Amino acid sequence: MRKRERDALLKKAYEKLQEAYDLLQEADEAEQESLEGWPESMQETERYEAAAERAEQVSEWFSTVEETRDAIAEAIGLL
Repeated sequence: MRKRERDALLKKAYEKLQEAYDLLQEADEAEQESLEGWPESMQETERYEAAAERAEQVSEWFSTVEETRDAIAEAIGLL
């Protein structure tokens, strides 16, 4: 397989990661907004802690996809 073909595969992967990035960015923002909407009296509950853990996990996934997307973009000269 020639470099051009390999780069085309990586570009497809980049595009898919961009889609995932966009979805995870939206999910991350929604999770953060949800946490901000909790009343202060509920913020010490197990339910809130579970919601905060979920928000943190989504944020981590978002960061991982962002880093991977950017690394591929750099490798194929998109950045």
